[in-house]
Amino acid sequence: MTIYVEPHPSFQDVKHFVFAAMYMERRGIAIRHPMFDNADAVLPRDRRNVDRDKRIVEPEEFRAFDSADSHCHDACSLHRRCRCGVVNGDLAKHHRQRKSNDRMERIDAMNLNALDLNLIRVLDALLRERSVTRAGEQIGLSQPAVSAALNRLRHALNDQLFVRRGNEMLPTPRAESLAEPVRRALSEIERVFHATKSFEPAELERTFTLMGADFFSMLLMPSLAARIASVAPGVSLRFLDSARGDVSRLLQDDEIDAALERPLEIPDWVSSALLFHSPFAVIAARDNAAIGRVGIDDGGALPMELFCELPHAIRSIDGSMSGFTDEALSRIGRARRVSLALPHFQAIALAVASGNYLAAVPRQFAEVAAKTLPIIIYEPPLSIPVPEIRMYWHARHDDEPPHRWIRQQILEAVDALGFADLPADVESTGD
Repeated sequence: MTIYVEPHPSFQDVKHFVFAAMYMERRGIAIRHPMFDNADAVLPRDRRNVDRDKRIVEPEEFRAFDSADSHCHDACSLHRRCRCGVVNGDLAKHHRQRKSNDRMERIDAMNLNALDLNLIRVLDALLRERSVTRAGEQIGLSQPAVSAALNRLRHALNDQLFVRRGNEMLPTPRAESLAEPVRRALSEIERVFHATKSFEPAELERTFTLMGADFFSMLLMPSLAARIASVAPGVSLRFLDSARGDVSRLLQDDEIDAALERPLEIPDWVSSALLFHSPFAVIAARDNAAIGRVGIDDGGALPMELFCELPHAIRSIDGSMSGFTDEALSRIGRARRVSLALPHFQAIALAVASGNYLAAVPRQFAEVAAKTLPIIIYEPPLSIPVPEIRMYWHARHDDEPPHRWIRQQILEAVDALGFADLPADVESTGD
């Protein structure tokens, strides 16, 4: 049981509060007052163990029930029996009938007033990070401050919100139900304030997190980083590998700002823009003996029999041993032999250069790799539609000026690389 007292108490209220605390400490009853919110004071039991069926006593009940209307003795002095004959243990039940709708509205208002924007930010960070320490690092608060804010949230929302399991804080169903509304509310607040001030890239201090294959970390990120540094020195870039996880979830949790990927099945709250079309080419070692015996010129098409006979290396972030090429082959009743699966295109190129493998990779990557490695580029022996490479982001950032700006920088950096110059109707493929 917890007793809460309204703000701005009189001297008599404070006296009653102290006497009540001394008396009720032995009975395991916590007394709570907003003046102690910042100190996170609960007497004498931790709020996490408080019974959910809370008894809220307002100052008018503390002061007295001995008025002409109530005929009850001073409840807060905790005499054993009030004038109407109700003992202390039944006092709350006895006077519960006196609650009016007006009083309940005051209680609701008090609970709402206990929330502020910083508490909502803490809740959002905890839902993302599932850790008090990491949540504090994300929003710039110490661990004790986050713990204190969590206790206030538990009190205000009358729910445990998070329970500890090992090193992780697991959200309760109530907390999970708040996740998306809280993020939408914070995003709307950010949008309102961003719209009221001008955006200057040179003054921006922010880290943008992108995700994609090593194809992008090798070919796009160096030029993009140089481009950003020249106009926005306060901006940092971070690039995560595609193997990090589900794109929709990472966008939803704001763990990434944008994903650079092939076509994905995405929910309607994800926005996207076309970056370029990505035809695929086949690469092989310059000294591949089997190809040398056939006598195929550089850039020529590999015979189907040889293509299916030689071992293949594929890029696979989940360990699967098949890809787009296998789907295309199966449609014409053929199959190839996949002998090696690696998570990065650069690893595939190195394996091809030093072995007997073939590999189907993005043509843009093949052309760059062929400049530094002893490999030859060939055409595949079958036609496959060319996939689109798109940029994905959460729609809540559609109109956010900094986010719009970084997306435009990515689009311009891709155009500068000449990726869009490859014809979209080229029919070749890869994994």
